[in-house]
Amino acid sequence: MKRKIKKKILLTIVFILLFLNIIFVNLFFSTYKTLYTFGYSLIGIGAFIYIFSAITLHRNKDKESLISNGVYNIIRHPLFLGVMIMFFSHIFLSQNWIIILNTIITIVCLYFICYLEEQENIEKFGKEYEEYIKKVPRFNFLLGIWRLIVKTNYNIEDEQKIISYNLKGKYGLIGLICVHLLPIYLSLLLGMLVSRIFHIKFTITSLLNFILFGISQWITFLIMWLLIRKCNLKLKDIGYRGKINILTILLAVLFSIAALWLLILSSIFFDIIGLYWTQDLEVFNMEDPINVLLIVFLLLITTVVCEDTFYRAYSITFLNSYIKNKWIAGLIACFVFALSFFLGWGLRGSILLFLYAVLSMVLFNWRKSIYPCLIMHILLNFVQYILFPLLNFSY
Repeated sequence: MKRKIKKKILLTIVFILLFLNIIFVNLFFSTYKTLYTFGYSLIGIGAFIYIFSAITLHRNKDKESLISNGVYNIIRHPLFLGVMIMFFSHIFLSQNWIIILNTIITIVCLYFICYLEEQENIEKFGKEYEEYIKKVPRFNFLLGIWRLIVKTNYNIEDEQKIISYNLKGKYGLIGLICVHLLPIYLSLLLGMLVSRIFHIKFTITSLLNFILFGISQWITFLIMWLLIRKCNLKLKDIGYRGKINILTILLAVLFSIAALWLLILSSIFFDIIGLYWTQDLEVFNMEDPINVLLIVFLLLITTVVCEDTFYRAYSITFLNSYIKNKWIAGLIACFVFALSFFLGWGLRGSILLFLYAVLSMVLFNWRKSIYPCLIMHILLNFVQYILFPLLNFSY
């Protein structure tokens, strides 16, 4: 039997099982909220991989050449992996034995389709594809990322020595004090002034405070930038280096998922031991277009850029110039970051922020760039402050 006929038969089976899964998922949906949420997370991951793979294929102008760039530089069959992950999510959306059986059969069929495609590619591309097989794994995403990381070399040790020397001065120290104290105290001062002049109720968790805090953060960012220039440095010297490529985005997504589940599991543990929020965080009116625009600007742009620059890029770079250990410097920066929110978020909020900050710090020190941290922060803020409230999910 020819390979094309085999592929058509296997694809037909896959589409039939997909149709059956959609029916049974809707008939026997999961009653366990955590499993249901995890299932939708898997759909998101699978769809993300699938879309990026499709974009890479679409951008390839020479349709007859071997595609080995983008996500195809990490694994050989990202399209099929995305589909497999989305199928696997059905098990969590509906714990039904028919769904489980359908999913197993589907994944086996997709695996054999990949195998048949590889045989076709070997015949078409010959030794070039055989070398590609040796370098790039079939489905092992972590191994593919690791191999890609090992090949990446930043060579910035000499540059780091110059940065450390230039930050060791009064302007560097003033900058550190500003980024940690100025946003909070300036926003509180502005809040008291606005409250007194316009007789508006001002609380730490109100939208007004978020707006004033955002203004204070940009003022601080400008002062920090001027002080960095005084040290004969640029923003790239504290972490705005490298490119936003497929690896940067994938690492940010993986760290975001890890951070989200760490925060959810930690919150469950805090509820068990009786460590609750000091005060309820205000739920913003998502039906008001002006509110939505403000929240998007404040949470997905202002907070992301300013906090990651202050507490990751600048603080770790400055502390490392004295301590000579980026991991200890990072932990100190994480602790100070969590402590600065203790007044408004209490002990529970500070611990959760510390856990998030540690993951972000690891990503920053590992990649020597702030860009993956920014993407990770955008994704987390979108899920926590926009997606979860729309789904009436809280932790």
